[in-house]
Amino acid sequence: MGSGRAKINVQLEQLNQVYAENPNLSRILGLYRLLLLSREKLEEDPSKGTSISLSEGFIKALQEEAKKAGKPITYLLKGNIFRPEAILETIELIVDALTKYDIDGRLQILPTLLREDQASLIKLLDAALRNNEEVLEELSSRFNQDPKVLSLIINTSLQPLLEELVRKVDQRFLEEYFHTSCPICGRKPVVAKLKEKKKYLVCPLCGAEYRVEQLLCVNCGNRNPETLCFLFNEGKPGIRIDVCTECKHYIKVIDQDRIRMHLPNGLEDILTRELDEIAKAKGFNPVSR
Repeated sequence: MGSGRAKINVQLEQLNQVYAENPNLSRILGLYRLLLLSREKLEEDPSKGTSISLSEGFIKALQEEAKKAGKPITYLLKGNIFRPEAILETIELIVDALTKYDIDGRLQILPTLLREDQASLIKLLDAALRNNEEVLEELSSRFNQDPKVLSLIINTSLQPLLEELVRKVDQRFLEEYFHTSCPICGRKPVVAKLKEKKKYLVCPLCGAEYRVEQLLCVNCGNRNPETLCFLFNEGKPGIRIDVCTECKHYIKVIDQDRIRMHLPNGLEDILTRELDEIAKAKGFNPVSR
């Protein structure tokens, strides 16, 4: 079985500890907590808001099909596997959470619009499963919503399913993948981990940790050691920034054997934000998700 993130109740416990340790991040961690709570009901649902059984046999068949097709697992699924009412309930809670943090007043009408146009809801879910940004842009325009915020809402409603797929896939599927986009959902990573001298990319959406070459730019595929460099935060051993001077992009790297910080799965990006400032000050850009 794969590993990935803990169940949501454990994530909430870990978040409470991190919240106490990082008062300077209270706003973003507070929003993160509300988003976790918004999908709690879906997490408790064995089918994660879908009409399918996430059995061992089903997951194994998906893995094999994904290997043959050379595609992430969710690209083989369709938006109509979801039960609209279950997803709509979750979207309402997500919108409530974002509204409490004054994120885009246009959001309040979104649940009603999607309830009245469930064909577009299915289309949105389908686009999110395939990481299809063109369709997300099109539907954002139709509903007069910010594309990034709409993407956040739909992706958050998918996370219970995606995280369950990570937990249930064969670990060898993740160990033998060796591509830069996530084998589960196709997203690009912003964080990597070093474990026992092996490098793993961490998906920001589903939490999958999958093996990759040590010297490789996640953005452009550069393997030239002369143009792949490291930046360090001297005060925090065990974390660094891998940069590519060819394409000017970077990824944050956590050395699990040396790290002294408390970095629960799912919070790695938020808790290493100072590395983003260091990289950007040097003229590097994060990998596009």
